Amino acid sequence: MPYTKKFEGTLYNREWLQKAYVDGNRNAAQVAAMIGCTNGAVLDALHRFNLPVKTVSTAHTVGTQSGSHAPRPRVVFASTLHNREWMLRHVQAGTSSAEMAREAGCASVTVKQSLVRMDLYERWGAARGRSVSAPLPRRSTFKDSEQGWRTRARNACPPGPCVACGFQKAEINHRDGNIRNDDPSNLERLCRLCHRKQHAMEMKVALRLLEERGILRVEISALAEAELRKQHQEGKNRWSRIKSLSARG
Repeated sequence: MPYTKKFEGTLYNREWLQKAYVDGNRNAAQVAAMIGCTNGAVLDALHRFNLPVKTVSTAHTVGTQSGSHAPRPRVVFASTLHNREWMLRHVQAGTSSAEMAREAGCASVTVKQSLVRMDLYERWGAARGRSVSAPLPRRSTFKDSEQGWRTRARNACPPGPCVACGFQKAEINHRDGNIRNDDPSNLERLCRLCHRKQHAMEMKVALRLLEERGILRVEISALAEAELRKQHQEGKNRWSRIKSLSARG
């Protein structure tokens, strides 16, 4: 930042920066709040005087205040929520989750999630004189879902040609329409065109059933139906040309 007389005794004073930032164990945001400037101005001043700048993790740790719900890196809770000895000590003492949260500087639900992760939730409940038969439900993660339903389906259904037309490049179709049902008997290989035809047919049957039961009334004009048939035929012809070119190659 350009020289400003307002910060002559602070940002342009190496001794003051040394005392406020390094010796005072503050981060750039805290120093900026003290003198009314931006974080970048403080960092520029530190680089100008070759003073050591804290890493992001260290700066977050220094700036953490008890009860704050701002996102923080794991290092902030290294000595508390990620320390089994610390958790065990509070579990044996029957400390409430609110008291543990105040000491760790987080929310009560974060403490309970750590208890679940360390398999201490039921033991903590017993120490508190409560009967807890099951831990809190954990949020499903990408890892918990075994890399997602697509990968599970690919593992359960080996590569192969389309079962309807024999085209080599085929996708996976769930016969019952449930993408979470990865039983091998529910999976089959269909090319993109056959896959779309299959779902279009299923949708047509479902709409017809709803219309017969009076739940839904589908009205398509003759002009719109002719346009849909034309688009379908064009797509079919285009896909046939792609197949023939692939067969030649």
